Amino acid sequence: MKKIKIEGSKVFINNEENILYGGEFQYFRIPRIYWDNSLKLLKEACCNFISFYIPWIWHEYEENIFDFQGKTYPERDLISFIELCKKNGFNIIVRPGPYIYAEYQGFGIPEWLRQKHPEILIKYENGKISHEISLNHPIYLEYVKKWYENLFRILKPYFDENLIFACQIDNETGLPQFGYVPYMSDFNEDTILKYRLYCQNRFTTIENFNSILKTNYKDFEEIEPPRKYKSNKYHFRLYGEFIEDYIIQYLQTLKSMIISFGINTFFYLNDPYLCQWPHHSTKKSKIATIGYDTYPKFSFSDSILDLPFSLSYAPELFSSINNNSITIGAEIGCGWFDPHIEVHEESTLQLALVSLARNTKLLAYYILHDGLEHYNQEWVFKAPINLFGKTTPRYDVIKSIGIFLKNYGNKISESEQAYSPIIIGVYIPHARDIIRPNVNYLSVLDEMNNALIHFNGASSLIGMLVESGYNPRVYDLELLDNEILRKTKVLFLFSTGHIDKSSYLKILRFVYEGGTLITIGNPIYEDDIGDKIEKDYLYPAIPEENNIIHFGAIKILSKVSLDIINYQIRRTKISHKHSLNTLDMMQPFSESIKYIGKDGDWADTFLGNKIWLSKFASFWKPNSKIIPLIKYNEKIVSYYTRYGYGKSIFIGSLLGLFYDSSTFYTKEKKKKESLTSFFSYLLKENGIKQLYKPQNDIEIIIRNTKKEKIIFCINRGKKKKN
Repeated sequence: MKKIKIEGSKVFINNEENILYGGEFQYFRIPRIYWDNSLKLLKEACCNFISFYIPWIWHEYEENIFDFQGKTYPERDLISFIELCKKNGFNIIVRPGPYIYAEYQGFGIPEWLRQKHPEILIKYENGKISHEISLNHPIYLEYVKKWYENLFRILKPYFDENLIFACQIDNETGLPQFGYVPYMSDFNEDTILKYRLYCQNRFTTIENFNSILKTNYKDFEEIEPPRKYKSNKYHFRLYGEFIEDYIIQYLQTLKSMIISFGINTFFYLNDPYLCQWPHHSTKKSKIATIGYDTYPKFSFSDSILDLPFSLSYAPELFSSINNNSITIGAEIGCGWFDPHIEVHEESTLQLALVSLARNTKLLAYYILHDGLEHYNQEWVFKAPINLFGKTTPRYDVIKSIGIFLKNYGNKISESEQAYSPIIIGVYIPHARDIIRPNVNYLSVLDEMNNALIHFNGASSLIGMLVESGYNPRVYDLELLDNEILRKTKVLFLFSTGHIDKSSYLKILRFVYEGGTLITIGNPIYEDDIGDKIEKDYLYPAIPEENNIIHFGAIKILSKVSLDIINYQIRRTKISHKHSLNTLDMMQPFSESIKYIGKDGDWADTFLGNKIWLSKFASFWKPNSKIIPLIKYNEKIVSYYTRYGYGKSIFIGSLLGLFYDSSTFYTKEKKKKESLTSFFSYLLKENGIKQLYKPQNDIEIIIRNTKKEKIIFCINRGKKKKN
């Protein structure tokens, strides 16, 4: 056991700045006979901590009947497992839920609780009852408090001696409750009351509410959550924001409960790196440090990575969100549970090394050991240690990285990453656009474009920029202040067409004072509540009639439809039924990811070169205020305009979308170079120098110490000699 201390953005292990390296060991799924030997194997791999869920459903198997000592099942002996970790020299992170997800029975919540109190469950607008819980329901919270009280009574001595040095609150909160729901509203009576109070506190009068939301309620007692086909997008946006804040209230309640039991430790949360609704990770970071979850491979294809440059995007975004705290790779995918998907060892290697090179100070693999459910169903993740306690080829990967960190972890942790004066701005509320009041063919195309703008645009751009010799920062736009912007020469913004007034004024000032704004996707035409931007200094062009062309949309939809049929056949052969919850939820995203960026067409740039457009192109009428940069069939797709002392550049296409998809590995060199040369020109025109000489398919990350440079070279392409 080591002395671990987390101070601000630094980790100290035995008073030396270093990196925490380990991962998830699910004792409740691993036969007890393998515990000790498997922990020894992980010690040999230079892991210095172990994390694990503590499933409520497993330990309080009947109401008020707890087993933490293995009286009913050997794998319920939590106390002996903790002592075994201590004996083997591991410090511990606990993840006590109440929701653990984990493709586990009840997502960790006891079934007896759901059966006894169906009034705590989420209710859909058609009256059907969900299996998941309205999180702030007072009856549910009473039972959570009892669970915590019994659990933390046992854990407190281990917190006090620093054996347990961190505690995760809940898990991916919002995903189990809303990740499966095409329409987001919860009509549970308690949630409706809380929503009405939220609206009344925010808008004060019903007249104000109706004016802003474009509704016609008579009083607040009439207000209900938005209904599909009936409510407008502004009501959906407001309700989306309510659910985000509802989750924050829940997490704060859980944290306060744990502290009330005398627990003084480092708390953290975790979210999928995409920040899809309702995961507003910046809001959650006000409760505790928020870690990112990222998995390298989940689609039925032979590529090394499904989303190659999300590996770089995730730690950069979460570094900026946490600001004065450490960057946590809360779940660094170490395999996958769909038996038909092959996750290469190189996938694990690249994911881990990129995470470490990009500021991650706590790296937790998910998972380290395959398991067996108590009803004898295998749960195979293709982990470093298999079901029978034997090492797999992935073990050699995590061991090699562990040895690397043992030798260089201190030096890496004390170094600072080198950045270009470039920021990629991410506007998290755009994620609410994906939930729509109605769906038809055109809205599906629109929704697909908005999803790609928000979820894949920024990560694709990182790929293009690092292959051009630049290394951008990634920031939540709402966190950007004028001091940061004054040090920035170019700000990229991916836009679905709306933004809050405060953020709009911020970027307006940035341009006026001499910065260059590059907006990709849609021009900003309204704020979040629908008020139009009257005089548009940044986007003065008017759209053409028949404003947009979609590249390969019908082909993509037909391919995805066929893939979903194939998946339905494959899923009949998956025996671990709880895994199907997640796999079903990920359709059709996990299949469509193979095709994004595959289709496109050539366009002409103002430099006289060709450039490859991806997914769609929008067209804009010429006028005296704009200078065209890209044209497609003589129609303007991209332009720039001056405002104050700076420039606003608009690009009506998702350039380089294939950089963050498996298409990256097969795209022709000519198409990649058309993009890198275009962006390199724009950046050089703004006085930004390359950090290094670009190399094809090599991601270069430079970290500076006081005396030397540490250079990571990540091979993003085919196998190379030396």
